[in-house]
Amino acid sequence: MGSVGQYAILRFRPFPETGEFANVGVVAWAPSSREFSFKIAPKNFARVKNFFRELEANVLKETLSSFEKELNRLHSTLYDLDEIGFHSALTHFTRPRETIFNFSEVRSVRVKNSLQHLCEILYEKYVGRDFVTKEYREQWMEKNIRTILLQNQMPEFTKQRVNTPLFPIDLPLVYKNLGELYIIKPLAFDQDSPARMFDHGQRWNARIRALLDTSTLKESNILVPVEGPVEIASRELKKTYRYVTKELRQLQIPIVNFEDTQEIVKFAENLKFGQAQINKNIH
Repeated sequence: MGSVGQYAILRFRPFPETGEFANVGVVAWAPSSREFSFKIAPKNFARVKNFFRELEANVLKETLSSFEKELNRLHSTLYDLDEIGFHSALTHFTRPRETIFNFSEVRSVRVKNSLQHLCEILYEKYVGRDFVTKEYREQWMEKNIRTILLQNQMPEFTKQRVNTPLFPIDLPLVYKNLGELYIIKPLAFDQDSPARMFDHGQRWNARIRALLDTSTLKESNILVPVEGPVEIASRELKKTYRYVTKELRQLQIPIVNFEDTQEIVKFAENLKFGQAQINKNIH
């Protein structure tokens, strides 16, 4: 059956006033066996730096390095403690803090193999992919796409409300040119249940279909970068992901993997090229 362990997620919150934070590490422990393990994100964790673009370049590196030293010092003090003292020390360490680093609530988990292996799995789930809270995932994707387009000097896509004959639709990345509408709509399928994932897919399937059916948008004028569930997700979640993306593909629209940034740039580049041709013809 394995023993019962505890874990907490380390959060990086450089701007407390916004409420935004990034998951940058995991600490785990098993009181009965007095085992302790942790894993911290790389000092140059690019995805977190991209999310907090206003942050000075060395802040993440220096603060992560300092906190890792603190964890190592803690580790060295745990060996002489009994089970109660061991658990008490870690509970105190992961208490709520009003600092640039904070921990999630302490959670219980079954340790089936080694604690270190469990820590690796938790890190992959909460940091390797879900380094931003769930409600911010698609917002981060949108922000990342804007950064990519800006770096490649592509046309500017902005947040706009698009009116259709049926109802208005708020979209995060829209570009209008000579009456033509171009949209990039990233979709994150990181929900924690098949039902929520299905509802999210159906919601955007219906909205995109409305744009197409009312001739508000052409099939070739939208790009949908998608991000699926993590590797350790359940079979049911992966099956639902395959189903919802299959339905999206039936709309005959371009769908790409979010990590394939070249396809995103290529989509915008075609608009840039088309605009250049128009300007050339005008002059």
